[in-house]
Amino acid sequence: MKKNALYYLLVIVFLFLLPLFIKQQYIINIMVLASIMAILSVSWNLLSGYLGIFSFGHPAFYGFGAYTSALLSLHTAFSPWITMFIGGGFAAFFSFVVALPTLRLRGPYVAVVTLAFMLILGQVCHNWISLTQGPMGLLGIPTLTNFKLFGKLVNFAGISRVPYYYVIMIMLIITMYVAHRIVNSRLGLHLMAIRESEEAAAATGVRITRNKIGVFMISSFFAGWVGAFYAHYILILTPDVFAFFVMASILASTLIGGWGTLFGPAIGAFILTFLIDYAKNLGDIHHFLYGSFLIIAILFMPKGVIVSLQKSFLIVRSRFAIKGEK
Repeated sequence: MKKNALYYLLVIVFLFLLPLFIKQQYIINIMVLASIMAILSVSWNLLSGYLGIFSFGHPAFYGFGAYTSALLSLHTAFSPWITMFIGGGFAAFFSFVVALPTLRLRGPYVAVVTLAFMLILGQVCHNWISLTQGPMGLLGIPTLTNFKLFGKLVNFAGISRVPYYYVIMIMLIITMYVAHRIVNSRLGLHLMAIRESEEAAAATGVRITRNKIGVFMISSFFAGWVGAFYAHYILILTPDVFAFFVMASILASTLIGGWGTLFGPAIGAFILTFLIDYAKNLGDIHHFLYGSFLIIAILFMPKGVIVSLQKSFLIVRSRFAIKGEK
């Protein structure tokens, strides 16, 4: 356990020192976008990987949190630091309303209903022009409020993306920590029991509905929270946040990194985001290359990068052990 804690600490230190060595704002921007996708993927993996619920409505809570925070910061005196949490809270509450009838369903029915919910919410934002400005998008969304740290001004209104990088990294660390605590707790055992068999879990005293709704709300809070951050980072918001491409990216990140693993979805999100950015420079062929990479990754690493690397490490270590014995 102490050894794992040391590894986690080294990774955190590396991430916080990275801007000292990377001076290109473009790369920092990609890191920020990758971290946003990582939070979405990790929170969705709590539902799909550990609970076994394939909700395709995750972008709905992402967009709901984004619009809530943006509108509140535009029309009230609340600081964006506060509206971000309100956006996450509203997304969690909204997910509770959705979960009550939806999570009584099973299998593909949950995916279809949540997908329909996401598409409906996208159309509402597209057509409610008096509130959301429709396809033109919300403009003039405030940046995160500046503050002083150790006597130095942290400026979010400048061209530097570094302040946003540190904020999203803290958000990612918090998300990973909460996911780690859930997975390695009694609740985590209950979730995996429900995933394997609801009937067997119920027979052992696991409260199926309460656990489902609770994790659904936690997952949706993080989606709404990071959606709110996205709104104050991009400073313009359109109904595209509800696009199915967002859900496809979450799904691809989770599959590439490792479905049902703790760190896999985050790693998959970084791989996928940088791959998409690089492929765009290749012109129209980038869609073909992107699709080909996903197919190859799923065929040769069906359980994701994390599991494949762990297996490779064990094979190499066993071979060295055998040679040592000889």
